[in-house]
Amino acid sequence: RRAAEREGGGGGGRGGSTGRSSSGGGTARSESESESSASESDSRSGSDYDDFSDSDSGSYDSYSDSDSDSSSYSGSSYSGSGTGSSYGGSTARSSALGTGRSGSGTARGGSTARSSAHGGSTNRTARSGMGTARSAMSSSSRASNHKHGHKHKHGMYSIDEEGSVGPLTKFNRWRAKKAAKRRHKGLIWFEHQDIIHSEKKELELLNEDRQRIRKRRLNMEREVQLQRYTDIHKEVQRKDKLRFEEEAGTRARAFQKNRTVMVLLEEWGLESEKKKKQLQLEADAQDQQRRAEESAARYAARLDAKAKNDAIVREEDEKQTQEVMEIMRRAGVVAGVNAPEADEETTQLETNKEVYLHNRPAEEIATAHRGRHFTWFTVDLRRFRNVEYMKGEHIGPEACRFLAQMLRQGVCPRLSHLNLGWNQVKRLGGDALVDTFLKCGSSLLLERLDLRMNHIPPNTIVDLGKAMLRGSLLYLTHLDLRQNMIGSEGAKAIAHCVLAGGFKKLTHLYVMNNQIHDQGITALYKSFTSEEVMCPHIQCVNARDNPITPKVRKSLAPCPVFFQL
Repeated sequence: RRAAEREGGGGGGRGGSTGRSSSGGGTARSESESESSASESDSRSGSDYDDFSDSDSGSYDSYSDSDSDSSSYSGSSYSGSGTGSSYGGSTARSSALGTGRSGSGTARGGSTARSSAHGGSTNRTARSGMGTARSAMSSSSRASNHKHGHKHKHGMYSIDEEGSVGPLTKFNRWRAKKAAKRRHKGLIWFEHQDIIHSEKKELELLNEDRQRIRKRRLNMEREVQLQRYTDIHKEVQRKDKLRFEEEAGTRARAFQKNRTVMVLLEEWGLESEKKKKQLQLEADAQDQQRRAEESAARYAARLDAKAKNDAIVREEDEKQTQEVMEIMRRAGVVAGVNAPEADEETTQLETNKEVYLHNRPAEEIATAHRGRHFTWFTVDLRRFRNVEYMKGEHIGPEACRFLAQMLRQGVCPRLSHLNLGWNQVKRLGGDALVDTFLKCGSSLLLERLDLRMNHIPPNTIVDLGKAMLRGSLLYLTHLDLRQNMIGSEGAKAIAHCVLAGGFKKLTHLYVMNNQIHDQGITALYKSFTSEEVMCPHIQCVNARDNPITPKVRKSLAPCPVFFQL
């Protein structure tokens, strides 16, 4: 029977209790099934059903059915230290895995009780070593032991009186042992896992309590430290306030003293200034009176001199007039009576090489039908095919736009000199002309372009430089931009165009009085005096009357002969 129990993976005992102990993992289990009441106390030893124990260290469980003075059927006490277990009249489970637990329980009438604390409560304590479990007997088991007089021998339980056990009790013990033998290992493993899980949970609760206590202690320390800092800060503020009040009082007294001194000095200064002003006024009044007298004397003398001079001039004019009248009478012509008639305005012929642009009257332009044959000027430029020189006579920006449109249509294909000086073309007319130059490209044969005194802004000159770089006005030799508003930006645009090869045939450039500052003049100077000659035919660059500083003027010296500052 013992061999069969070893082969079945554990030991079994018959009787009223079954004990299993395992010391390898530091865990002790105890189970007991009771089907008898508290009055059926019995003890047996030395028989097949009463006394059986089997113990293996480290890997097997040990079972015992002997009763001792710490066991009874009405209640049980269980002590586990990781090596053995004892079973009584109720079922008790405890384990020691680094934590000491003691349990007591009482089962009556076939019930099962589990307890893991002293007197039914849970006590979590930390142990060291391989795991030591403390056991405490319940009050019920202690009373039962005292009543029946059980004795504990060598860790096993035994019954003193053999004759107190009846057949029914023997049969129940034998049946309990059989039932314990038939228990499945998996059930035992799951029960073991439940116990481990409960122990882990208790450990987690213990750790949570420790963390809570540690956190409370840290919070209390932090509050104490914060209170200390607050007290120190208040003390420092109090001392600073006292020092500030003392300094404020000192400053107030010094300020009051200085204010008194300043008031006295101010009053003295006002009185002295008042006296000086009074004396100055008297002196100014005397001086003004003297100057007025001198001025009146000079004016009277000037009037006398002018009157004498006028009289002399009248006499001379009268004399000359009489002489001229005498000569005219001898010639038979008297001024204002038979003077020659003025020459009529000559009509410009379509074959002329020069044309002068005059605007039509404003009311005539406003009422005229702007169709295919509309013209803004007194002449129709579509008929002038041989014109080489064209000059505008105060045409304005709108007329300049119309002229640009005509040039875009190809009128005056031989035009080489366009003179629009003093025509107030402004930005509107200038942008229109630059757009025409850009679209016509190299078809225009202009050699001279005169745009003086037209209030042309820098943007128009920038667009003109871009048109030149795209191949417009290839034959341009004279460019007159004097008395405009091109500024330094326009001068930089011209310099960039020169360096890029846009003015290869340019001989004369006039940019006088254009509000060109140091940067613009420097750019022009460097573009025309660079090592690579981009304008080989240049003869004159006139940049006078521009607001440049003496420092820049001195840095540009000596200038070439053609560059005039």
